[in-house]
Amino acid sequence: MTVREMGATLGVEPDAFGRAFVRTWHERMVGTLGDLSEQCRTIARSVGGEPTEEQVARAVELRLAFNRQTIIVADATLAALAAARAAGFQLAIVSNCTVDSGIILDETPLAAAVDAVVLSYRVGIAKPDTRIYEIACAAVDTPPTACLYVGDGADRELHGAKSLGMRVYQTTQFATTDRDWNGPRIGNIGELPGIIEPPA
Repeated sequence: MTVREMGATLGVEPDAFGRAFVRTWHERMVGTLGDLSEQCRTIARSVGGEPTEEQVARAVELRLAFNRQTIIVADATLAALAAARAAGFQLAIVSNCTVDSGIILDETPLAAAVDAVVLSYRVGIAKPDTRIYEIACAAVDTPPTACLYVGDGADRELHGAKSLGMRVYQTTQFATTDRDWNGPRIGNIGELPGIIEPPA
């Protein structure tokens, strides 16, 4: 609904804009379409539009407002991360996301709850490419074999982490997006303190 509204705001056919928006997911995820304004402008042009700067600004605000409503960090998650940090662990987020999600993530308490944030659109690499995990490991000065990786399984992220020798758990709290995963699972990030091992 929000993407269609963005299309209408940009002066193009909403469904056509929506389809083009979906088609450019990978380019947006690895940052090759520029910032959010440039993405709106480029995608609108691809379906025959030529939006004004004012239209682009309104479309950007629509997208950011949507993300502010959907990217919500649970108190239990923050508490689990705080407990892990207090126990001496270095924490990193590794996420396949677009610039609009990254902007809002930086506004949440989650960004300050970890030691490193590695986002695909910033580094130009997406999971399950092992290089994105290696960037995160370097950021917290920890070898992959000493890391615990937790994720819902999107984009085969669990397999990418496992291939580097990480200990991997799938969390089913919000989604179970890799139904082929046959490794260990937890119900939510609140269980994290129970599965981590004391740092050496």
